[in-house]
Amino acid sequence: MLIKEKSERNTLEMISLEGLVPQDHLLRKIDCAVDFTHIYDFVEDLYCADNGRPSVDPVVLFKMVLIQHLYGIPSLRRTVEEINMNIAYRWFLGYLLNEPVPHFATISYNFRHRFREDTIEQVFTWILFEAQKSGYLSPEVVFMDGTHIKANANINKKMKKAIPSAAKAYEQQLMKEINEDRMAHGKKPFDRNSGGGESREREITVSTTDPESGMFRKGDHKHCFAYEAHTVCDRHNFILDTVVTSGNVHDSVAFDALYERVTRRFPQIRIVTMDAGYKTPWICKRIIDDGRLPSLPYKRPMTKEGFHEWYKYVYDEYLDIVICPEYKSLLYSTTNHKKESAYNVYIRCTPQTVKEPLLCKSVAEVLFKTFMS
Repeated sequence: MLIKEKSERNTLEMISLEGLVPQDHLLRKIDCAVDFTHIYDFVEDLYCADNGRPSVDPVVLFKMVLIQHLYGIPSLRRTVEEINMNIAYRWFLGYLLNEPVPHFATISYNFRHRFREDTIEQVFTWILFEAQKSGYLSPEVVFMDGTHIKANANINKKMKKAIPSAAKAYEQQLMKEINEDRMAHGKKPFDRNSGGGESREREITVSTTDPESGMFRKGDHKHCFAYEAHTVCDRHNFILDTVVTSGNVHDSVAFDALYERVTRRFPQIRIVTMDAGYKTPWICKRIIDDGRLPSLPYKRPMTKEGFHEWYKYVYDEYLDIVICPEYKSLLYSTTNHKKESAYNVYIRCTPQTVKEPLLCKSVAEVLFKTFMS
């Protein structure tokens, strides 16, 4: 039979939020597993003990940000709107149905001016080690990669800017080994400021809306301003550490800071798994020198057209020569600022498959790259 809609929107009821939230709701599980009162230990020194206006509960502020990220809400303004209408969110925060929710500007101000980076780091570390104590972490094998996060910046509002090229983390060690190699061959060592040590500049595109972001383009995608979160996870998908940089910072450049942090926190790491973006001689050397194993994908050897493949050259350590594919001896010439050992040849080698005679390429470009000799 037909039943028309009842209009009882103004009816008063005695209800409890506890009975309206399902027992298997995600926020119930989180609230049961995590004791959020530990946050007070991290933020107590950031508040005045006996003066000023009463503050919004800092645990509520952290929970609101947690809700935003758990459910992929794009902004704090939208997060507050969702919390106002969602009973489960209000239950998680401990707010009644008629109780006003903190303004989104209050959250933004506290996380920008009160809760510093070290405060957030303390909360992150506490949650991480709670998971470790419960036996959920498996840091023996870790996985490192970067994820780009699009910045809220207009692509048309930009400007060109010249900045100094950043020095490589291994520059001093590289120069030391270069000079040792040169002196072992009777060559004069380089001065610290000679040749490769001059300061250089490079030009980048900077957003006038968000200067901390960086221009990013991958494949056929459009240009956009973005950030990149360089992250280390274990095999159970727990994030062990992260470093956020501009979107135009290459994965291999951000490696050192992230690797130092995560290995200091978890010295039991044995295998570091990465993609081809991290496959550089310095990264491989550093991981191996620390007694760990880098796990990297196979990368097909690249050779310029008209030259022999680099893997066809053989190094004779006793005679300090390189034997080319045509069985000719390439004698040592010099070591440059990049620690590339050049072996010159004074005769022409002719591959059987090529009619034109070709000069064997310098081993500086085909063999024994930096730190791999």
